[in-house]
Formats: sequence, C-alpha cells, structure tokens
Amino acid sequence: MGAKRVYVKVHKVGKDVIVAVCDEDLLGRVLEEKGVKFEIKEEFYRGELVDVERALELIGTGTIVNLVGETIVSALAERNEVIRLAAVEIAGVPHVQLIM
Repeated sequence: MGAKRVYVKVHKVGKDVIVAVCDEDLLGRVLEEKGVKFEIKEEFYRGELVDVERALELIGTGTIVNLVGETIVSALAERNEVIRLAAVEIAGVPHVQLIM
C-alpha cells in the first residue's frame, strides 16, 4: 500500500488564506451524527491530491485551516499534540478548524 494522500485546496478570501484538507477517501461524503450533518464538499476540498508532507507544508501557509480525516489530523497532531484537543469527531471522523 502506498503513502496516504489528501486533497488540499487553498482559498484566498480578502487577507485570509484558507487551507482546506481532507483525507482522499472522504471527499464527497456526508457525515451525520446526533443531528449534525457535515458535508465534505468537492467545491471546498477538491484541489491538489498530495502526500501528507506536502499538505503539512501548505497548512503552514494558511491563516485559517480546515482539516477533516484521521490521516491529516494525526499527521498534524504528531507535530503539535494540541491538535487532538482541538478536534471534534463527527461520525467517528476527526475535524479541526484553526485560526492561525
């Protein structure tokens, strides 16, 4: 099995750089739990399909970061364990939003 990959899309909105990242297998899915419905929309997340190291580099360029999935959340948590505390789980999938 090859290295895990994630989708990364960079959005520029005014002065902000929003970096949206989701695990490859989550794109297009809808997560639902306890009345919460979270859509992993292709328009927002489908950008470049990259390896995790490249995604982490791009995360460093963002002023707002939006992450969905065990692969990307775990990778960032290895660099900063506080990420796990910031994560919420929706249907067992970790999601983190950060303002840098």
